[in-house]
Amino acid sequence: MGSSLAFGCPECGRRIDLGRTSPGRRVRCGHCGTLAEVPFFPRRFGMRRRRLPRWRAWLPLAATVLAVVAGPLVAWQWWESSIRSARRAELAGALAEAGEAERGGDPASALLLLERASSIALRHGLEPPGGRSALVVRRDEQARLAAESRLATLPGLPPDLALDEAKALFDRVMADPALADLAGPASRALTSAADRWADCRLEQADRARASGRSAEALAEAGRVDDGLDRLPRGVAEGARDRVRSFAAALIELKGARVGPIVVRVAPSAPSGGPIEGEVAAILARGLADRGYLLLPDDSTIAGLAGTPPFRLGATIVEREGARYQHSPNRTTCFAVDLALDRLGSDAWAEHVEARTRVPLPGLAAMEGSRLALATDRSPEVEARFRRDALEELADRLRLKLKGLPPAPEAP
Repeated sequence: MGSSLAFGCPECGRRIDLGRTSPGRRVRCGHCGTLAEVPFFPRRFGMRRRRLPRWRAWLPLAATVLAVVAGPLVAWQWWESSIRSARRAELAGALAEAGEAERGGDPASALLLLERASSIALRHGLEPPGGRSALVVRRDEQARLAAESRLATLPGLPPDLALDEAKALFDRVMADPALADLAGPASRALTSAADRWADCRLEQADRARASGRSAEALAEAGRVDDGLDRLPRGVAEGARDRVRSFAAALIELKGARVGPIVVRVAPSAPSGGPIEGEVAAILARGLADRGYLLLPDDSTIAGLAGTPPFRLGATIVEREGARYQHSPNRTTCFAVDLALDRLGSDAWAEHVEARTRVPLPGLAAMEGSRLALATDRSPEVEARFRRDALEELADRLRLKLKGLPPAPEAP
């Protein structure tokens, strides 16, 4: 039985059956012996395709999803590992530097480095060598050494710097439980520094008083008292007493206040703004020029002593004046009674009067004629007349206050 594939010999035409010989090879004709090449035969049936398993179709998608999900996770794990390694290195570096500072006898630097290491370990959940308790013990030991070292250096510092250092050290001791047994020495050191600082500043104030600058001396005493007020209660009470005694002696000798200032306005007077503040400033300047120590009501220095012995008051009467030349507009007149009181007794008194100047100074010819020949009263014009009267009053008050008796000097 012949093969299903056969071709004719090109020499003799006889049929050559193909068995399992692959196409493209040569076969020999059984009749004539010719070596003939096997021609190409198209397949009778289509090539049978193999169906792949369904899971292999999803394999690329699964690989993509895995890469998308696992890639960031792996990167995050790597980043987290790097961060933790960096934190461990930071902790190790701080501990190494602290050890060098301890060996070098620098407890202040060692304390800062140990506190930094403790903060790193606590914040990032790291365990330092020897445990956190050992780190706390080292930190407390260096804190004590640093505090004792600062206590020992305070006496050699300048007064201003010594007070600042003592205050900072006292605050540190009171805030750190590890330094509780140093509270007494720190308090005594702060008192000593405050006494030294206050005495130095009081010497400057006393030199100013001796040279006739009593106001400067009192201001310096007030600054010293303000500085001592920022210290804890119970500290440097002796220095506070010395400052207040110094200020009280000055105030009892030369202290003065302005007031009361009473203003009485006649019903016919033109309406205007208050003048008490302006007059009070003039009186205060006059007192200061004569050597008095002026104490405003809100002054912190005023609390250092009792009521000052001197008080300068004023009673002001404001009334309508005569007509301004030929116009119906009215001028303004002021009458002031000044009185300097010392412990309830009259020490000095003066009377001052001032009125609108006629004609007003500095007027151009046209403006002067307009004011002199006006036919109707004008509130604006009369307010201008009042301002001029106030200027005249201020000048006369300054002149009169030069006659104030000078402030008494220390016996």
